[in-house]
Amino acid sequence: MNRGLFLVSVLWLWGPFASSQELDASADTLELTLNKAIELALTDNPTIHMANKEIERVDYAKKEAWSSLFPAISADGSYTRNMKLQVLFLPDGVFGPGTGGAWKWDSKTALQGL
Repeated sequence: MNRGLFLVSVLWLWGPFASSQELDASADTLELTLNKAIELALTDNPTIHMANKEIERVDYAKKEAWSSLFPAISADGSYTRNMKLQVLFLPDGVFGPGTGGAWKWDSKTALQGL
């Protein structure tokens, strides 16, 4: 009787572990259909990934070749704001006798120089 009770208690305690092993074994197996196998091969194959990247590279090279046929447009600009009136320092007598070395440039003197 004790032996039967011991056997029943061991089977009762061991039962959940045995069923979990069966579940783990079924979780490890992968059932595939033909379409699922093809899809898995296309998404995980490194050769196909490399071929797709090569196709992208060729497409970009083609776009680059086409872009060289079009004209290039560029723009450049600058702005300088001078707070003080510009003063030109030249040797004495460049603009005539008695003018000195400094000559202020403005609209009046520009017209006088002509």
